[in-house]
Amino acid sequence: MNRRKLAWLIIPAALLFYFFGPKMPQDQHVRFDLGRLESPTEVRLEVRSPGEFDGPLREATLNPAGRRFLPYDVRVPSGKYRFVIEAKDKEGVTHDLSREVTLDGSEVTVVLTEAR
Repeated sequence: MNRRKLAWLIIPAALLFYFFGPKMPQDQHVRFDLGRLESPTEVRLEVRSPGEFDGPLREATLNPAGRRFLPYDVRVPSGKYRFVIEAKDKEGVTHDLSREVTLDGSEVTVVLTEAR
């Protein structure tokens, strides 16, 4: 294959990746630090785009089982997201929290405390 034909294949592929690559879903690793929350028995999680009220993009229920850090993997494009968290403690009290996070493909730690 001569160099001209090869260039005609590589240039469009590079342009497609440049314009559409950041919008393609990728695995995002999020670690929730339960911090001072008193021994939650269940953590419900919604992943939303900031400013949108159409509903969650992803939902999950996490079982803390005595751990301070909860890992969560979500497949979404890089960008800003809002995590809506509902944590129930052993007395049945529900703590509603919301955090805005920028996901870029690297691991992100989200600290969950009441003081925000």
